[in-house]
Amino acid sequence: MSTELPPLPESYYENFLESLAQIVSKLLTDKETETVLASIRSFQDKLKRLSSQNLTRLSLEATEASKNQQRRGTGGRGGKDTSPYCQHDGKTCTQNCTRGFIKAFVVGFSVKYLIGVLPALLMGKVFKRPSILKQLAGKDTAMFALFLSTFLSSYKGILCLMRRYSKSDRLNSFVAGSIAGASLLIDRDKRRRQSIMLYLLTRAIQFTGAWLMKQWAIQRKARQNKELQELKEKVDREGFAPGQPRQLIVKKRWDDHLAKFMQRWAGVGVMILANAQIIFAFLFHPETLPKAYDSFLLTHSGWKHDFGGMAAPLRQAIGDTVARLSQENGSIRMPLDTTSREYIAENVSPNIATIIPPKIRHRFIMCALQHPLDASCTRSKATLFRDEYLRALKLYVPLNVTYRCITQVYLFMFTICTFLGYVCEHGFCYTLCSSTFYRKRTLLDVSFAWCCGWCNDIFRSTRSSAW
Repeated sequence: MSTELPPLPESYYENFLESLAQIVSKLLTDKETETVLASIRSFQDKLKRLSSQNLTRLSLEATEASKNQQRRGTGGRGGKDTSPYCQHDGKTCTQNCTRGFIKAFVVGFSVKYLIGVLPALLMGKVFKRPSILKQLAGKDTAMFALFLSTFLSSYKGILCLMRRYSKSDRLNSFVAGSIAGASLLIDRDKRRRQSIMLYLLTRAIQFTGAWLMKQWAIQRKARQNKELQELKEKVDREGFAPGQPRQLIVKKRWDDHLAKFMQRWAGVGVMILANAQIIFAFLFHPETLPKAYDSFLLTHSGWKHDFGGMAAPLRQAIGDTVARLSQENGSIRMPLDTTSREYIAENVSPNIATIIPPKIRHRFIMCALQHPLDASCTRSKATLFRDEYLRALKLYVPLNVTYRCITQVYLFMFTICTFLGYVCEHGFCYTLCSSTFYRKRTLLDVSFAWCCGWCNDIFRSTRSSAW
């Protein structure tokens, strides 16, 4: 039972003071009556203003107290109000983590499945072995999707928990991300774990570098503003010198030129350093590379296409020969009195010598190993460029076509969902689903109602993001 008093009507004070004025007027003369009435009216206006302000303030305090009480009440009971500590509007912490888990699992499973199915579909393997569709939806795909969903939901949950004890989102995000990273143990594929680890490491280095560059830019901008302000004060005090341009120009320092150079050429520098390290590992420490990437380099170097199973021994022979020549400090040129095949058979390996044509002679020892079939370095690299360009076309043209097809299908499905969401927004589908559910209570009706609600959520989020 509510104990609140009913609000006073607006005419309460006005009627009360009017009655009081009528009673007093009967006891006074006309002049005194006018004076008293003027005083009463002035008092009445002041009282109305004070009462209006107090009522407004009390109303705001009551509304705020009601919201706080409702928030405290629903926070412990898992109600529909959001947590006062978190930033996920419209959802509780449990709902936010659960939805994140389900969405991440569905997206991860779908993407992993499509990545495996589309190449098999384009190459025609699905028509020869239809069982591959079921095989690709097996335990490996499920574990990968479980890793993604566990990572995302645990991050959100730990972040919500940390926000109850610390107001620093930097610390909260660091702790939540560190603990959530342990979910990588769920994925049993060692190569994929290594790939994910390297990807996240490179992303972390990229973000750290971008943050450092941003802080550096902020410092340089602050310094330039300070110098510009000092120059402006000097000009206001002394004026422009004869022949001085009538504008304020701050001379750039060496760090400004360095920042401009890095902004333009940093990507090229990173590409150079990365390729140098990769080629070094490929030739001298191939065991450090993933097998898939090592096979990729052997293929795109042209050796696997030209020599087949001898590609890996040839790569090993190149590394060993470079190490031997650097220690002996001998000549790197091929002797004039021998062919390349004879020299490689005597000094490197008889098996490697079998892939070199008998009468060909290279100018340098390493040329005989790097391009054994052609004595000319220029001609061999031009042939390699042509073959790699055609191989890249065969690889990336179907990939781009597939991407375009997937994009168009996604846009088509998004249009249908938007339309269904618009219909659901106006209540037609909800009414139809409700009547059907109460009439038959079948699984199809429940699925249809869930689909309509999902479409409605998509429509609402699309419309809100558009606004």
